[in-house]
Amino acid sequence: MIIKESGEISDGLYVIGPSAIPVYLLDGLRPVIFDAGFTALAHEYETRIKEILGDRKPAYLFLTHSHFDHIGAVSHFKSVWPRLQIAGSVRCHEILLKQKAIKLIRDLNLEGTKNLKKLGIHPLNEQPFEPFDIDILITPDQKIKLSSDIIVTAFNTPGHTWDFMSYWIAEKKILIASEAVACYESNGYLQPEFLVDFDAYLLSLQKIKNLDTKILCAGHHAVFTGKDAPGHIQASVKAANDYLTMTQDFLVQEKGNLDCTVLRIKAVEWDNRPWPKQPESAYLLNTSQRVKIIWERMNKHGGGHTVTISRIKTINKIKPIFREYLDYMSQFFLIHDFESWCKGALKNLQLDSIADDRYIYILKKSDAIIGFAMVNKHLRFNSKGFAVAEFYIQKNHEKKGYGRKLAEHVFEKFPDNWEVAVSLKNKSALVFWTQVVSSYTNGKFIKKWNPSFCGYGFVFNNGLKK
Repeated sequence: MIIKESGEISDGLYVIGPSAIPVYLLDGLRPVIFDAGFTALAHEYETRIKEILGDRKPAYLFLTHSHFDHIGAVSHFKSVWPRLQIAGSVRCHEILLKQKAIKLIRDLNLEGTKNLKKLGIHPLNEQPFEPFDIDILITPDQKIKLSSDIIVTAFNTPGHTWDFMSYWIAEKKILIASEAVACYESNGYLQPEFLVDFDAYLLSLQKIKNLDTKILCAGHHAVFTGKDAPGHIQASVKAANDYLTMTQDFLVQEKGNLDCTVLRIKAVEWDNRPWPKQPESAYLLNTSQRVKIIWERMNKHGGGHTVTISRIKTINKIKPIFREYLDYMSQFFLIHDFESWCKGALKNLQLDSIADDRYIYILKKSDAIIGFAMVNKHLRFNSKGFAVAEFYIQKNHEKKGYGRKLAEHVFEKFPDNWEVAVSLKNKSALVFWTQVVSSYTNGKFIKKWNPSFCGYGFVFNNGLKK
């Protein structure tokens, strides 16, 4: 279930305040608050927490990170409940010692107040954001015991920020992930939330994906329960990779102009998004950072050069790289006469190039062929559909997103049943296709074992995506 309203979620867990800028409250022997929203909504948060707790007082306030819309009401909470223990990461503490950071947090909260006024939300706390001290410095994997049977475990989940902590309550299978997962916007769009490192963001998603989460508390707009909790984590991985592809394409089209790329992304994501939504200045600040991160990543990996994918019908250009591929694949087979084996493979390649139901796609970086994919209908696991017959990315271009781009391009050409057969011996290919197919299908695939082939098949249908 996707819950987009405030109130009790389950078993003493509450969404406090507007779901767009929530505070989470976990009631119990020692009640706990997670994050502190906007400064302007401090009174609303306070009122609702008091309605639930009565004369009791919250014991802890755990901060996921130091962004303005997650720490806005901390000082107010501390003034209302002086014994409240504020907990945050060491990096969060270091950020809050910087006057420049405090000024930005204050300014963005003031803009948030103005936007809430425009929406007619009253009454508001019009006091400016005030800095505060962190009482408990949280370290990765630290456990805080709330009662004899309830423990909060902190996981370092960087990517959105470097100071980011997610909080796991194993006994209740609750994960306070905030923007370690994609933000579920009011129109259903999934906004990836990496602002400091794309790859760290994906690694954090992989870390929390292994938890048995039944209740997932995101940063804004929604709480996910039941199967939608792990489903949203998996969807966040796909949204991040889709965003990466979109941004890389815009950057290539705009010849590396970051400002023009930001505006093109804004037109796709933000312009037609209904209110309530992130203030424009905050959105532009975050999007500029995301684009910068991707541009730096492209140039680090050599991806700032134009990458193109096209179908070919003659094999002359592909012969050299195909020979590289055969050299690589020979390690997985018992071959008595390598040259004869290669000649046979080249003959089959020639047939593939002219057959109506076989397709060869090449991946070029600038003018050099760096990879290829071959598609046919020789099936091991399905009765009909398409198969990735051969697939190769040159070693010096691996782990740069090119293989994923080529695979997804080929899949999109033919909406139908698909299978990718991988030998058990080819460990790196098993890892690659597990990641690519899982992300592309949002986890909706089957991994089948074929003893006669001595390998696995990744089986899915992408016709439903259309």
